Amino acid sequence: MEGLEDLEFAENEKDQPMKSSLYKGPPEPCIGLIFEEWEDAQSCYKAYARRKGFSIRKNRARRSRTDNSVIGVEFCCHREGFRRPSYYKKHKDASHSSETMIGCKATMHVTKDDEKWVVSKFETEHNHVLCSPKSTLLLRGNRGITRAQKNLIDVLNDAGVPPRKIVSVLEQENGVHSQIGCMTMDVQNYLGNKRRKLLKDGDAQRMYNYFKTFQSKCP
Repeated sequence: MEGLEDLEFAENEKDQPMKSSLYKGPPEPCIGLIFEEWEDAQSCYKAYARRKGFSIRKNRARRSRTDNSVIGVEFCCHREGFRRPSYYKKHKDASHSSETMIGCKATMHVTKDDEKWVVSKFETEHNHVLCSPKSTLLLRGNRGITRAQKNLIDVLNDAGVPPRKIVSVLEQENGVHSQIGCMTMDVQNYLGNKRRKLLKDGDAQRMYNYFKTFQSKCP
C-alpha cells in the first residue's frame, strides 16, 4: 500500500495462504490468522506463550506515512534483544551471567489489512530454555492483577493489611501462589500507583484522609 511502512517478511512467508476465519479463541498462532483488533492478537500470543513457557512484550509498532495510524505491531519474547553498554555503567551491580535479554528471535508480527489484523510473521524458535508451567505464570509479562483482586486489595489495604499479608489472602482464595497471577511486588506497585494518582489528580485532602485512616488502624 502506497505511503505505508512495510513490515519485514521472511522469504518463505510471503506466499503463505491466509485463513478465512476470524480469531475465536486461543489457538496456536500461525501465518494468516486473522484478528479483529491487534489487542486480540496480543491476547492470543500471550496465551500461547504461557502454554509454551515464556512471556511476551510489545516490541514496536509501525505507522502509516500518510495518517500516522498504526498498521503493524511486533510482539516478541521477553528475552529478545540485548541491553546497551550504558545499562551496565548505570547498574554496576548487574551481572552478565544472569542477563534476561539474550537476543531471542521468537516473535509474532501482525499487519493491518483493510479493517482486520493478519499474522504476517511467526517465529517459534528460542535460544534459551523455556520455563515450567508454574514458573511461567510468575514471569513479569504474564503477571497481572484482575479487577476482582484489585477490589479485595483495596478493602484489605484500607483495613491496614500490609502487601505481604494481602498476597497470603489472595493465595488462600485461589489455593496456590502460582495461580493468583501476581506477587507482593505487584501489589506494592498497584497501591503505589494508586497513591501517586491521588496526588497527581490534586486530591490532597483525600490523600491526607487516606494516610490518617491507615495510621489509625496500624498497631
